[in-house]
Amino acid sequence: MRFRTWLRASAALWLGPLALALIVLYFYGSYLADYRPGDPRLGYAPRTVSSVLLSVYPLVYAVAAALGGWESGRLRRDGVWALGPARWRAVVVARTLVPVWLLSALMIGLAVTLALVREGQTPTVASLVLPGMAWVIAVAHSLIGFAAGLLLPRVVVAPVLALAVFYAVAAAWSYEPFWLRHLSGQYPGELGFGELPTPASVLAPVLFVGALAVGATLVATPFWRPAWRVVGAAAGSVVMLAGTVGAYAMVRDWGHTPPTSGGHVPVRCAGDELPVCMPAATADDLPAVRADIDETLRLLADAGVPVEPPARVEDRLTADGQRPDGTWRLSLTSLHAADTTRLAVVDALLVFPCEEPEPTTARTVMWWAAGVAGSAEAYAERQREELSSHRDGARLLDEIAEQASAVGQLTPDGQAAWYRDALVAACAAGERSGTA
Repeated sequence: MRFRTWLRASAALWLGPLALALIVLYFYGSYLADYRPGDPRLGYAPRTVSSVLLSVYPLVYAVAAALGGWESGRLRRDGVWALGPARWRAVVVARTLVPVWLLSALMIGLAVTLALVREGQTPTVASLVLPGMAWVIAVAHSLIGFAAGLLLPRVVVAPVLALAVFYAVAAAWSYEPFWLRHLSGQYPGELGFGELPTPASVLAPVLFVGALAVGATLVATPFWRPAWRVVGAAAGSVVMLAGTVGAYAMVRDWGHTPPTSGGHVPVRCAGDELPVCMPAATADDLPAVRADIDETLRLLADAGVPVEPPARVEDRLTADGQRPDGTWRLSLTSLHAADTTRLAVVDALLVFPCEEPEPTTARTVMWWAAGVAGSAEAYAERQREELSSHRDGARLLDEIAEQASAVGQLTPDGQAAWYRDALVAACAAGERSGTA
């Protein structure tokens, strides 16, 4: 069969324009509408790709399953399986489904390309992991549809599979237990800056849907000999069961979102005694960030606060794995943009000797310390937001501000003594009120 004739015979050619138009419609009507621009320096192709694919997965899988069922029904209608085996049946199936697989790749590629071009980003090898997973699972769905088309009329199989697959994948966000969403084929979450999916989080849905595809194909394949049909059905059942059990074992202990690995971006550090590390993309902020950290530690120490400097300060955007002892992990990039680095250092440094100190005293201590560090206004703004839901929030805010201001009028030694006493008093009051 000539290439043009072979391609024109496939329903993928006729459904292709509609499928691609739906991708474009989703991109401009949904993705861009929900897009929230962040720091332009933090362009990260894997995050962009994971974001745009979130709502593309169900559409791609539904189209692949429906077309697989339709093409299978076409072969059955034409009596292909009743003819003598001129070539391997696997070759016949692959030749029939190649246009479907190409359309799936085009749908995924179009969504990814639109997003990357919109963000002005260049694709990386790491950013192709999730599109590759989506395409492999789309191939598996086409095989599931093909197997269904061998048993049932295509006018029934195609629309039923399209609706069933679309709903099953699109609704994966709400599935409980959580392992169901991890096996749906829809990577349930947007990657953060410097994050990549773990191999298990990609392989688990591929194993599950792939096992269903291989198993369904073996069960539904019209072998010539009855004995082969029995063997095919048994083998297919074993494959589906083994794949499902294996995939479940990989994800059963995961929470709402799958595990990721972080720290996949270049890092730059400044300082020897107290290294401060940030992504290379925002490393121009390092001098100012380090100056804020050093100055805050000095001011608090001069005010009588026991200061134990960290061994290292890392931006959370670059952190990966368990935090080493003596290391602070702060959102340095966003903190600097909001001019709240000093307040974050105060939060990290001030530790009460109990888990739940009395709120008013604790807020007074924090307000005073924030004032010492030169970030009183930032802390006041935070308290306005926190206390806005309290019935007497405005009165509490004024009371805390007045007390902190009064402490600031004391001598340095008096402020240091007040600070030590306030830590003890906050915990004692908390215990008496039953909050600690």
